[in-house]
Amino acid sequence: MTKTCFEWTVTLFVGFTLLVGVANAWGGFDLLDDGSGTTQVVAANGTVYALKDNGNIWARSRTYGRWQMIDDGTGTQALDAGGGYLYALKNNGNIWRYGYARWQMIDDGTGTKQLCAAPGALYVLKNNGNIWKHNGSRWDQKDDGINSQMIALDRQENLYVLKNNGNIWKYRSYGRWDLMDDGTGASQIAAARGMLYVLKNNGNIWRWYSRWGMIDDGTGTKTVVADDDLFYALKNTGKIWCYANERWTMVDDGTGTRAIEADDNQLYVLKNNGNIFGASAYDILRNGPGAPDLRIGNFDRLHGN
Repeated sequence: MTKTCFEWTVTLFVGFTLLVGVANAWGGFDLLDDGSGTTQVVAANGTVYALKDNGNIWARSRTYGRWQMIDDGTGTQALDAGGGYLYALKNNGNIWRYGYARWQMIDDGTGTKQLCAAPGALYVLKNNGNIWKHNGSRWDQKDDGINSQMIALDRQENLYVLKNNGNIWKYRSYGRWDLMDDGTGASQIAAARGMLYVLKNNGNIWRWYSRWGMIDDGTGTKTVVADDDLFYALKNTGKIWCYANERWTMVDDGTGTRAIEADDNQLYVLKNNGNIFGASAYDILRNGPGAPDLRIGNFDRLHGN
């Protein structure tokens, strides 16, 4: 049946309205996976990896733009990626490395608490507080201390360790430990390009960049991630804020966000329903719901606006 001019006009108007609505809602985000059962997302070198609740691991390269299953096994507890490698921690404590289309077991031990990968190296935090580094061919112990809560790496392979008492230590690549903060109340750390970010229990966020400075005195932050000169904070409300060029911008005002991951100027968002969204930092800072300079009251007070 042939449509009248009025019907075509209505169709085009409704279609355009829907497209604008979707663009405004996601502000530059693309739906990468509309499946379910995803428990973790990590990324490195332009490839995003998804761990499913059945143990399968899928990979999607920005170059090819499609998903491929790279592991149909079970018992995977956590993933991390760095350089051209993916690392998988199994429930039995084994650590496997994926690169150049093949898997290799690099550790058959137990008691691993956290994986932290960087280009050319993997750091492992053990439950007993020991920290080990795998440089591609062998393991070296970097710390035999105790009470380590979590570790983080920047692009220069500087290692940061958050202790249970709130102290933060930095391990330089040439083998020296420096105490960076002897305070308390730190719950998370994130690092990138020589900068360290600390989320405090009271919601404050501090940054080390040659000296300490508070960049947020707000509350309600769930998790933080860093990527080069960009820093992201996921709020308990599901909103995502980005700190770049010394200002905050809200890049997602949605809900139902489970986790975020950032790499190579790309932000990946894992929703509670298993959907995975991705966007370039340039697009979301330019087109996001908070662009160009929407900040909540705490940010306004902090920056004197």
